[in-house]
Amino acid sequence: MNTYLGVDAGGTTTRSVLVDEAGNVPGRGSAGPANHRTASHSAAATAVRAAIRSACNGRPAVTAVGIGWSGLEAPGTSSDAREMVGSSVAADRFVLDSDVYAAHVGAFSGGPGLLISAGTGSMVLGVDSAGNRVRAGGWGCPGGAGGDATCVARGTRRALVG
Repeated sequence: MNTYLGVDAGGTTTRSVLVDEAGNVPGRGSAGPANHRTASHSAAATAVRAAIRSACNGRPAVTAVGIGWSGLEAPGTSSDAREMVGSSVAADRFVLDSDVYAAHVGAFSGGPGLLISAGTGSMVLGVDSAGNRVRAGGWGCPGGAGGDATCVARGTRRALVG
């Protein structure tokens, strides 16, 4: 039976989920932050590998691994994804892209649509029927993403303290 591993390599937490072709979830894992802009590449890879090992629970191979990586602005390469995964699990296919694109694919099953993501950070991603992407935000508070948690906290402090 084919199994697929999804990894959300986030700025706060890294989560992974193993799903089989019937839609069952035989494993989940989590680890620390993996944003490549705020953590070293080594620390990010360590978090990704720990989350994968936890989700796979000894399973040596899966059909495919998809990684949505916080802080990534464009698609990564298959070899970049393989390097992030290391020896934590073998797979026939590796995909690496931004975390917001991974969320978009999940929301629209790979089709066109407009995704607004507001949480620790904020970003908008539009994808048309030809796969062209347009994004706004996602650069954190100093970069102008006024809806992220840091900017909200700063605004709250200004409102309360002056």
